Amino acid sequence: MAVQLADATLHIFAICAAILTFKLLFMVTLIGVLRRIRGAYISPEDYRFRGRRPGAPDELVERVRVPTRTTSRTSRSSSRWVSSSP
Repeated sequence: MAVQLADATLHIFAICAAILTFKLLFMVTLIGVLRRIRGAYISPEDYRFRGRRPGAPDELVERVRVPTRTTSRTSRSSSRWVSSSP
């Protein structure tokens, strides 16, 4: 086992996996706490259980839950292969 952990690739993989695991745990906790504090529940049943009416999605919860993409992606229709037949 010690020989495998000495490999640099596996070492970097273990560090990245640990960082991503901690990020996942942090984000799940943050989203849950924000939903609870701001009263932005997931389903209409949760609103009925609390005696509230469902409203529009909370902007802060959605911003944390769904990160925006910083890179633009081209649509599939614009990246078609063009055959150059002689």
